[in-house]
Amino acid sequence: LIISAEFPPFNVGGISIHTYETCKYLSQNNWNVCVLTFQPNKGNADFECLQMNEIEIYRVPRPTNYDDDYQKAYANQNIQIKLGVLNLLNDGHSFDLIVVHGYFLAEATVFAKDVFKAPIVYHSHTDYGLNVSQEDRAANAGTLSYVCERVLCCEAHSIIAVSHYLKELLI
Repeated sequence: LIISAEFPPFNVGGISIHTYETCKYLSQNNWNVCVLTFQPNKGNADFECLQMNEIEIYRVPRPTNYDDDYQKAYANQNIQIKLGVLNLLNDGHSFDLIVVHGYFLAEATVFAKDVFKAPIVYHSHTDYGLNVSQEDRAANAGTLSYVCERVLCCEAHSIIAVSHYLKELLI
């Protein structure tokens, strides 16, 4: 199961493309790949299952955007993905591995880990909770992004840095 806030055709930054390329690679190497992500448009309120090549995509409704409240947006997105996890469980799915791209869905990813009893592989796209300087750690310690990144770093069986810069921070 791959969990990502972004997946084509919805593309804000690099996570969407990186997630798709990861799925494509795994699928071409005989892995059964399922993606849990959001609908590309806010207007679609349905839980939807579709196929893109050999990739199964499960889309949950994109929650209302809270531009003025980061914590509400975080909570809302994690609730929607948790509902998607429950839908997958109710449909009889099981997963051997959970891959998450980015820190923003940390709470829902840990929930999926507990539900499916599967290890997490965390693709880190940011350095909020990594081994940065003491000053940076102290400045960011209370932020939601820092906490989410730290949770995933602690809960993950493996961490994949998506750049050489992040790799150096992890070592």
